[in-house]
Amino acid sequence: MPVETKLDADGALKQFDALLKNLADLETETSTTLFNWQAEDMHRHFPKVDGSGLSVSTTIYPRSRLPRKKLAGGKSTRRRARIAAGRPTSHRPILRPELFEKLKERMMNMLKEAATWQ
Repeated sequence: MPVETKLDADGALKQFDALLKNLADLETETSTTLFNWQAEDMHRHFPKVDGSGLSVSTTIYPRSRLPRKKLAGGKSTRRRARIAAGRPTSHRPILRPELFEKLKERMMNMLKEAATWQ
């Protein structure tokens, strides 16, 4: 006794196509998310994103790169001597943990939206 089965896969194929399109859009979405994080959360006036596709990066400096005024008592010269000797000037993290948590949250939301089965 033969068994005949019919499968209508048009709906599933449309869902797969939409999912593949969302995953393909991740390349532009990744750099946009990092750019928005810098502008909104880090309050950078000129956000910069290096790289392309799914691998993007930015440079975060520990403090202002502007020249500092000389402090009273020769503190700036002592500080330069410590830097020249290879001793660290601060043990604080360059990126505050709150900002890193916001970045992780933004990236996870972006991935959840892109990988959602519709």
